[in-house]
Parts: sequence; C-alpha cells; structure tokens
Amino acid sequence: MKKLNLDKVDSAEDIKLQIGNMVSNEILLEDEAKVVRVNKILKFFNNPLGKRMIEVYKNNPNKLYREVPFYTEISSIEVNNELSEEYKNENIRLQGIIDCFFEEEDKVILIDYKTDYIEEEKEDEFKNKYIKQLEYYSNAIFKIIGKKVDEKYLYSFYLDKYIRLR
Repeated sequence: MKKLNLDKVDSAEDIKLQIGNMVSNEILLEDEAKVVRVNKILKFFNNPLGKRMIEVYKNNPNKLYREVPFYTEISSIEVNNELSEEYKNENIRLQGIIDCFFEEEDKVILIDYKTDYIEEEKEDEFKNKYIKQLEYYSNAIFKIIGKKVDEKYLYSFYLDKYIRLR
C-alpha cells in the first residue's frame, strides 16, 4: 500500500500495472505479486475512507503518512499489571509501523490494515483485539506531528470494510 501511486488506483488494471512495475523495479518479488489481491485493494480505495485518503494525497501529499516506523516507551504495568514489585517501575521499549494516517483539515485519521479472517458478527471481538495497539499508534502520532488522532479505523480486507474504533 505504501508504494502505490494513489493517482492510479481507479481500476483493477491501474493497480495491476503498478504491481507489474514494482516487480520490474524489484520492489516486489514475482511470488509476492502473485498473491496481491487487486480486487481487495480496489475495494479499499472505492470506499469512503479510501476516497478521503486519495483526496488528501491529491491536495496535500505531505499530509499523508504511510508505513511510518515509531519507537516509544511504555510502562511495564501497561503490558502486565501482575508483575512483581521489582519490575513495576520498569519501562518497555515498543516499536512498530503505523500503516497509514493522514491530516484532513483539522483532523487526524488513523487506519490500520488487517487481513485476519473475521466473522461479521464478531466485530466487537475484533475491535477489542486491536484497540490497545491503536492507542499506542495514536500516542506515537501525537509525538510525531504534535496532534491528537480524531478518528481511528481498522480496515478489514477480509470483510472489505472499515471498522471505526472509539
């Protein structure tokens, strides 16, 4: 998703062409390209959230951040509140990569892509599985750009839909 030119995601053919170019330029391996599900990518960019992302890219590309690495420290108690006394004041270094966030007018929107199998009726369970992760990402974004995240989304490629977190 990071390497896609968002000016050219209007059709499956546009996306296939970009993937072919990524193979030619050795950005993707041939085997990796074979498993890319073009229709899933197209559905993402055809939904309202994907369209908002494209709009930001077209109007102000430096406000779109893709695959942003981060490092932060968190309290050991956040990870495990049953630690013995000797470890309760320790910090743990956390590193990760934020799939995507963008600034839209006065808002910051965070999107985390997920490919997990999920049953539609288990969305709440799915949200709960990732809510802490997106909190960490939100804190990292604040440290990176000095703005708080206003909207947080999981995008399920399995369900072809975005799921808003509160």
